[in-house]
Amino acid sequence: MSKRVNLGPHFPSMANMAEVTGIPISIIRQAKKSGVPGFDAGNRCWLYPVLAWFFQQDGKGFDSEDWANRFKRANALIKENELEIRNGKLIRFDLVKSVHAMAIPALFLALRKNARELPPVLKGLSEVEIQQRLEKENGMIEQRVREAFEKLKKETFE
Repeated sequence: MSKRVNLGPHFPSMANMAEVTGIPISIIRQAKKSGVPGFDAGNRCWLYPVLAWFFQQDGKGFDSEDWANRFKRANALIKENELEIRNGKLIRFDLVKSVHAMAIPALFLALRKNARELPPVLKGLSEVEIQQRLEKENGMIEQRVREAFEKLKKETFE
């Protein structure tokens, strides 16, 4: 008869264990990476093996944060991004969102306007004349969208 070992409470995932216990997920991941037997193939976790491993570590071997280096790296990345923006190779996400918020409604407004106004105008025209008229209207919409983007580009980057 084999003796059953009490592994303590179990959790369906590492994220759940971190949420319930307050143990940082990085420590739980490090425990799994270190081969702690408190994990199974289904990603379930048992608390006691993780705690035993944690207290055996005595602070060594953890992916502890080196905040000074992290701060230096973050500042370097910020400066690289600023340089990329100045060189026109990177666009700030908030600007993209604002362009999208302005341009898409304007485009759909123009399309709805054409859907309302064009049917009576096109009535009685031949297929070739209808195609020519639609191409003209689409060209006007395209021009308005281009002008809106150019205006926004000038306001944003110049």
